[in-house]
Amino acid sequence: MTLLIDIGNSRIKWARAHDNGPRDIRAVDYRDDVAAALASISDDVDSSTTEAIGASVGPVDVRDALTDILAKRGVETRWLAVTREALGVTCGYRDTERLGVDRWVATLAGFQRADGAALVAQVGTAATIDAVTANGQHLGGMILPGLGLMATALYGKTARIRAGADALVDPTNRLEFFGDDTDLAVQNGCLLAVTAAIEAAYEALANNGETPRVFLAGGASAAVAQQLTIDFDHEPALVLDGIRRLGLGEGMHA
Repeated sequence: MTLLIDIGNSRIKWARAHDNGPRDIRAVDYRDDVAAALASISDDVDSSTTEAIGASVGPVDVRDALTDILAKRGVETRWLAVTREALGVTCGYRDTERLGVDRWVATLAGFQRADGAALVAQVGTAATIDAVTANGQHLGGMILPGLGLMATALYGKTARIRAGADALVDPTNRLEFFGDDTDLAVQNGCLLAVTAAIEAAYEALANNGETPRVFLAGGASAAVAQQLTIDFDHEPALVLDGIRRLGLGEGMHA
């Protein structure tokens, strides 16, 4: 059995690889206690685990520590990297090393699942949007702060905005985005900034003759999912699926 690992900026997700996707998905926040987080992954490894395949945009020392821990359990770990071409997609970055591997594998999974043009939005600590055309050309993408980072920036740089904010929960009317207090106005503004960026990216592709299938992923994607006015697939485990497809050479459309 192959263990799939996704080390993000704040959380580590892992799952078991199956023919039709990742299964038994788990996640842990590692920012406050790296050792405890890694131990929880190690404890989930059993005798059926033969290898691990991962993608990491987190600290190198966290990745290396996890590699060592799994090695002690008899599991060799292979970490994926961005390449010029993979699974029918040509990378749009001039310097492939500057593209986050999580964005790359999610884009590959989106393209394979769409069987054509895809728009992949991941909303976590940061929000990223990547586009790939129907012929497999990755166009590059956008990066903006995630919901929490946007709010934190306002709290840190303004004198009269102090309280924390969670993402807005399901307004029934877009007029409700006009908050009647400062905290709500911050929440709504942050959420709409990410939502509008995704919809603008979709419109840009559509205006150039592409009809992309939209995939929404990431730990903070649920709030954005409630607000999008375009059709989309909510796939929180898209990065893990991309790791499976690239790491195991599974280029079949699904």
